[in-house]
Amino acid sequence: MRKQRIRLLLQCFLYLGPLILWMAVIYTGSTQLGTYDKSIALMLSVARFFSPDGPQPNDIGSLFLVNNALRKIAHLVTFGILMLLVVRAIQWGRPRLKLSSLVAAILFCTGFSFSDALVRLYARDRHVRADQFVLNAIGSGSVLIITVLFFLLKAGEERLRAGNPRNSAETKE
Repeated sequence: MRKQRIRLLLQCFLYLGPLILWMAVIYTGSTQLGTYDKSIALMLSVARFFSPDGPQPNDIGSLFLVNNALRKIAHLVTFGILMLLVVRAIQWGRPRLKLSSLVAAILFCTGFSFSDALVRLYARDRHVRADQFVLNAIGSGSVLIITVLFFLLKAGEERLRAGNPRNSAETKE
């Protein structure tokens, strides 16, 4: 009985831990820590780290464009990773993808997108725009499609392996 509890606790940590941690990262980015000023400062710090001898940016317009593009990419990536972690948590290690897992993941990511918007609404100097919902949907939808294709490929590989006459001939020898 004790081993079962430890196993369940470990599974919760492995399947739910990364999801909860990633949700916290997204919510943190929706607070004051995710303002334009902070993201430009982070972008410049990363650029200086990777290219300390490079020219210093002097055009604020260019900085704004790059920062804006990176922020849009961040919506795609963060919600793509969220979708991946949600499907992983719902699947709970099952080797076959279930339709109910996909539906639940879509509903979860949609709800989380709206709750993320609420965090931004109540944070000072933050705003919510419709394109952010679209980017979130594209990011999570892309990963959802890739996940379905992965599981289809995995099922096809299993069928090939199970029906391969070469495998049965090797076992007779």
